[in-house]
Amino acid sequence: VAPDGGYVVAGQTGGAGVWLLKTDCGGQLAWQRFFGSNATALAYDLQLTLDGGYVAAGWADAAGDARFGVYLVNTTDDGQLRFEERFPGDGSRGGYAVKPTPDGGYVVAGWAEPAAGGYDGYLLRLRPPADAARFIRGDSNGDGAVNLTDAIVTLQWLFSSAAPPRCQDAADATDDGVLNLTDPIATLISLFSSGAGLPAPFPLPGVDPTADSLACASSP
Repeated sequence: VAPDGGYVVAGQTGGAGVWLLKTDCGGQLAWQRFFGSNATALAYDLQLTLDGGYVAAGWADAAGDARFGVYLVNTTDDGQLRFEERFPGDGSRGGYAVKPTPDGGYVVAGWAEPAAGGYDGYLLRLRPPADAARFIRGDSNGDGAVNLTDAIVTLQWLFSSAAPPRCQDAADATDDGVLNLTDPIATLISLFSSGAGLPAPFPLPGVDPTADSLACASSP
């Protein structure tokens, strides 16, 4: 189920490529995309990514290589391709399930058929992009912890001539893409109200699951 109440389906086309389609909540087609057209590829699992896009996992062969490799395709929320990758091995392997990880990467569980024969379980872990900024939500001063100092740093920048937070994404405690008074208030509420938390990435470092224009140099 898509965040807007519609549906997203991944599968295989008659031409043996991956077919990704989205409908609205009434079942009317919103868009459809085709991937892996130069290979025998299929998608077995589809998940929503942290930033609102989609990731599908399955398996695919390649020109001159009849072995199947784990196939992963990642798109934006409107189905535009971000990347597609095939991960071959010494035999065939494929992905049955994919899950985004809090740090912006992915983990894929599936099967492997070694060249020597037999079948094994298979686990693939993909790191987040090297240029993805990592931070803790609310950590305005970038010291790796959320405390009263962070709220003060944000307030000083908002109401005096202090330098802006090193990672404005981290200072955006409400994760609404704007830095204002609600952010230090949200940080204080999370510190002094039992059970209150902040949006991801929190309380551990990770990448921002939502797209915005705020700048960020990775926190420690």
